[in-house]
Amino acid sequence: MTIEFMLRVLAIGLIAALIFVRLRFRRGARASCAAWTGLLVPLAHLVIMAIWWLGLIGYVLHPSLVAWADLPAPQGGRWLGLALGVSGLALLAWAQQVRGCAIGGLFSRADDAPPLVVSGPYAFVRQPICSALMLFAVGLLLASANAWVSALPILVAAVTVSRARAEERALIEHYGPGYLLLMNRTGRFLPRLSRLDFWYVRGIRRKGSHPGMLE
Repeated sequence: MTIEFMLRVLAIGLIAALIFVRLRFRRGARASCAAWTGLLVPLAHLVIMAIWWLGLIGYVLHPSLVAWADLPAPQGGRWLGLALGVSGLALLAWAQQVRGCAIGGLFSRADDAPPLVVSGPYAFVRQPICSALMLFAVGLLLASANAWVSALPILVAAVTVSRARAEERALIEHYGPGYLLLMNRTGRFLPRLSRLDFWYVRGIRRKGSHPGMLE
């Protein structure tokens, strides 16, 4: 087994692990996104996924099929990409574990707002799932050194990040000044190291709420 082949297999393994993590924590989650209507969108989604997965198979078994999408990357950079991908997966699993039943996708209406989580990674950033997906997408791009392999995860991360602003507008409407205060002390995607305030995070939990959540 060559190092190149091993790197390709590990890159695909990152994708498989991402799918497992997402499905593992979506089980029993409350659906808070708008439901798909009709068959057109699910069918298009299925076709896109099928084409992408065929490309992934070709990436491992017949690299020449997707060689047109290869990117120049040193071997050290590809190992770094694997480390970033694993770190993104760990952050994603942590964020989803803490968020629990509030998982189910982003939302854009105040009525859809789940309990507000202020513990775990949410004590540092307001959108750790977005942060994790961005970290994973960058890691996969470096690890695979192929634009086709990383295209869909990058697209998912971009869409998730773009919807974060609408989610935060709904949270402001739902929670009011409490969420505005939280915004002043935490970054959206990266921690505000100069403003970490664990006593504040503890203080905004309302009496009788689930630990780490605002009802």
